[in-house]
Amino acid sequence: MAYDSLISRFSVFLFTLASAAGWSGSLPEGVELHRYRLATPNHVHVLSVSRSTGLDLILGFPEKRRNWENRQRTSEIADLYNQLPDMEVIAAVNCSHFNAENNWLPGPLASDSNLIRFPTAQIDSLALADEGEYRVNQTLSLTEAVVNFPEGRSLPIDQLNDDRRADSLVLYTPHWGGETGTVFQGTEIIVENLDSPLCAGKKIRGNVTAIRSATDSVSNAIPPDGLVLSARSGHQIGRMVHPGDEVSFYFEFSDPTFHRAQLLIGAKGWLLDGGDVDSGRWAYLPEQFTDQRHPRTILAWNASRVFLVVIDGRSEMSVGMTLSEAAEFLKGTLGAQGAVNLDGGGSTTLVVGGEVLNDPSDLTGERPVGNALLLVRRNSGQDDLESAP
Repeated sequence: MAYDSLISRFSVFLFTLASAAGWSGSLPEGVELHRYRLATPNHVHVLSVSRSTGLDLILGFPEKRRNWENRQRTSEIADLYNQLPDMEVIAAVNCSHFNAENNWLPGPLASDSNLIRFPTAQIDSLALADEGEYRVNQTLSLTEAVVNFPEGRSLPIDQLNDDRRADSLVLYTPHWGGETGTVFQGTEIIVENLDSPLCAGKKIRGNVTAIRSATDSVSNAIPPDGLVLSARSGHQIGRMVHPGDEVSFYFEFSDPTFHRAQLLIGAKGWLLDGGDVDSGRWAYLPEQFTDQRHPRTILAWNASRVFLVVIDGRSEMSVGMTLSEAAEFLKGTLGAQGAVNLDGGGSTTLVVGGEVLNDPSDLTGERPVGNALLLVRRNSGQDDLESAP
């Protein structure tokens, strides 16, 4: 469909728009819930959040760990992280695309300024930068990842929070889970007392408190204020460090504006940039993904608000949208300036106040997913990142 004809058809489409409250729960000041019934037909659910509310967006994982064994529904993940009085989950949507056969998630991951997964190619990387601005990069890559030892020695880090390969040095953080989960012997170095969140663009220091080898090197506990460096037998790391040593970690991305991101996720479909709709930005995606109507989950924003958007689909009541239709709705109706397309289809889910408010398209109802994007209110603030050395 030509873009001009899309605008013309969509303009008529918007005259039939109706917004319905429909939900009887209460929301914090600055947070609004809107439901739109469109002529296509489509049902669109929008949680609109003022950027001055002090609420946070964080990632939530099944079983509350990146190394989950079984996927969980978005509502179940939200419930895991709803820990009153310290933290209240206001709302949640499904987030990353995932592989149903394992716990693989594409693209970079960071939450609360802590890196969880390194950037990968062929993905739209979205960052909520340290200064509070949203940025998207379609070619973000990891250019450096090292651990530094005393006497100027260093080694490259090959993996972050992933199943350990035979020849690699892997870093495991508390987001991975309570233990490294390794099954082959080697060396696991316990590092505690990190002096800042594990972010890119600055040195993060910690202290080696233990070195585990032989049978003790399998599936060690990950300290809540630290991490574990893990390698299989034969790796030189066991000869380079001793208990009591200070070590430091440094990561660098191809785009320095993504360093120290508060939130970092991978998406498929950069829908809006400065209010501009350009289908060329999602040309790498298959046509059945971009040009066919599907349920959609979208994160959008402008200077004053952030939008969690869920579009129902695959039913007579709501057919879903193409990426172009979704982008034009975000721009023309919500006034969004930027937006990325998250996982959709049967995964598309909006949870507010513990209730699923949309109509998931799977016949079995809400689908178990690989992670969720949570809007949370905390009673204690997060410490600011220290200045770079």
